[in-house]
Amino acid sequence: MFNYEEILYKCFPDSLLDEDKKEWGISGKSEAPKLLAYATTLTPEVVIEAHENDVNIIVTHHPVWSFMYEQKEKTYQLLKKYRITNIWCHLPLDKANFGTAVSLLGLLNCKPFATLNNGEGRIGKVSEPHSFEEIKEKLNQALSEEPAREFNAEKIINNIATLTGAGSFTNYLKEAKSHHTDLYITGETSLYLLEYAKFHNVSVLIYSHNYTELFGVRSLANLVANELSIPIYGHLTEEHF
Repeated sequence: MFNYEEILYKCFPDSLLDEDKKEWGISGKSEAPKLLAYATTLTPEVVIEAHENDVNIIVTHHPVWSFMYEQKEKTYQLLKKYRITNIWCHLPLDKANFGTAVSLLGLLNCKPFATLNNGEGRIGKVSEPHSFEEIKEKLNQALSEEPAREFNAEKIINNIATLTGAGSFTNYLKEAKSHHTDLYITGETSLYLLEYAKFHNVSVLIYSHNYTELFGVRSLANLVANELSIPIYGHLTEEHF
């Protein structure tokens, strides 16, 4: 059986994988790598599309978590049936210097200068100041979606913070604003995040959980495919959730 764990250790610093061993894994191991695809979240539909396109390795950010109950059982039955490997990496990918937050900021030519929430997020400075609407338009095009929620503080954007995916907690924004953040981007929201942002006059853009994290997953998929010397099919279809 091919050693996929060894491949992951070639992609990440050992410390990131060793510190969070329950935050990554390999399931449904295929016998030989031949074609790789990626998605943020592993679902039955993702596995079926992979099978239909002769993909036998899927790189994801999320496995099917235990609280998804029978969906988890169904998904892993399909992996076994179709002999498909799922390589998933959660916190280490958030924390990596090629990971979810860094890759999202990269879409905006934004260079990280600080971490957020113990390394899960990043704060960066754009190459030149932009308006809120300019940043929003760039992200709309890159993510192929409109923001689900937004707050425009009507000020020029220099520093951007992001904690991709589930970044709806006010303590993340509290930490980000200590670095003079003008715009906070995440993939989930709450009343309190938006109220707190308005109180401190920090702009907010809320996109989908899946697509704020997708570009970090793509970065990992490229690394894994390169280590395996196999081609990439591309992004498997998933909802803008």
